[in-house]
Amino acid sequence: MPASTIRGVRDELNDPSQNVLEEIDVFFAALRAATGAITGYAQVCMVPRQWSVGYFVDLPPVFGATYRRFPNSFDNYGWAGSGQSVVTARELEDVRRLYNLILGRREERVAIALKRLNSCMTRDDAVDAILDATIGLEVLLGDQENQALSYKLRLRAGALARLSGTRKPSDVVASVKKPMKPGQQ
Repeated sequence: MPASTIRGVRDELNDPSQNVLEEIDVFFAALRAATGAITGYAQVCMVPRQWSVGYFVDLPPVFGATYRRFPNSFDNYGWAGSGQSVVTARELEDVRRLYNLILGRREERVAIALKRLNSCMTRDDAVDAILDATIGLEVLLGDQENQALSYKLRLRAGALARLSGTRKPSDVVASVKKPMKPGQQ
C-alpha cells in the first residue's frame, strides 16, 4: 500500500483497490455460474493478519467499505426471506473448480464475460439482463475471425427460429438479410 501515515493506511483499508473488487467479483461469477444462485454482496471487510494500526480492547481491527453488488430483491432484508438460494457442499466444490479455472484463464474476453454475468444476475429489468447475458456469451463464444456482424446476426436469428419452431430458419435468414425500405419497420 502506498500510504505512508497511519491515517493513510486506514483510508486505504477502508477503500479497497480495484484489484480487490475484481477478485471478489471473480468469486461471485464462479458462484453464480456453478450454482445459478441469486446472490451478491454489500460490504467488503478486511482484517489485518499479525499486524494492526490500533486496537480497541482485544477486538481485532476490521476495515471495510460498502458496495451495492446485489439484486434489488435483496433490499429491505429481502436477502433474509424464504426462497433464497442454498448452496450445497458439492456445489461449493464446483465453485472452487470453476474459480481456479477462471484464475488460470486471465484473458480479457473471460473477464468481460464474467462482468456481464454478474451484471445479468443482479438486474431487475429482464431486457437488460438478456442484453448482458447476450453480450457476455458473444464475447466468450465468439470466433477470432472478423466475420461481418450482419452475417452473425442472420445465423443466430435462424438458429432461434429453429428453436421456436414457428418459421423455417432459412426464411428468417433471408428476411434478416433483406435491406429495409424507408418507412418499413
